[in-house]
Amino acid sequence: MKQTRPITFVNGKLVTPEGVVDGALRIADGMIAALGAGEAQPDDEVVDAKGKLVVPGLVDLGVFAIDKPAFHFGGITRAALMPDQSPPLDLPSRVSYIAKSGKPDFWVHPLAAATRGLDGCEIAELGLMREAGARGAPAGDLYIFLHVKRHPIFERDGTTLFCRAPVSFTTAALGGVIEVPGLDGSRHEIKIPVGIQSGKQIRQRGAGMPVLNGRGLGDLVIQVDVETPTKLTAKQRELLEAFRETETGEECPQSTGFFSKLKEMWGD
Repeated sequence: MKQTRPITFVNGKLVTPEGVVDGALRIADGMIAALGAGEAQPDDEVVDAKGKLVVPGLVDLGVFAIDKPAFHFGGITRAALMPDQSPPLDLPSRVSYIAKSGKPDFWVHPLAAATRGLDGCEIAELGLMREAGARGAPAGDLYIFLHVKRHPIFERDGTTLFCRAPVSFTTAALGGVIEVPGLDGSRHEIKIPVGIQSGKQIRQRGAGMPVLNGRGLGDLVIQVDVETPTKLTAKQRELLEAFRETETGEECPQSTGFFSKLKEMWGD
């Protein structure tokens, strides 16, 4: 509430940091305008202290309950009441009631809730609550949740990037080189060793994510997926048939070993 007119305390004993002094105290616009020697101005409201002590009161800027006897004992004359009451201070009528509850010997300055019900959803009527006596709305914490959008090719684990690269069965058998794009637009040449199997992983050093608060880059791990052709020309089919006729079983030792174990189980 704004001070309507200046007020001057006269004939008092003023408690100051330098000690107790006789004099007057003038308050204008809610602030000390004069202290010690001085007189009241013509438009001032004058209060005669009659030789009593005039002591500055303490202000508690964040309380959750009003306990007037305890505040008086501790020299607290004003208190800012937090909005998380029951019910919360989210309506002008509640703010107005709280602002008048301590008078005349204690000043309560309610802090309005920024949102209805303190739910953080619907903005409260702060303008109306300020007119009702609210001195502000306390600022809470701001939480920012970051959701990293899934990449169509890469997955990440710390500084390591993972991707799956389809490789033709001829490249897997004969070896070769494939290109894998990097997140920064660069291209990495990945050497495919002869006879690599589907599911095997190849690690490219220094092609991953930057090290947080450090130097260098993590690794790029490529999982090889050997792709079986589904559309063959007559010539390709003829060549593959010719290749099958030359197979001895030594070309694919894992398959040979697997079927051998099955034969042993069946007793063939």
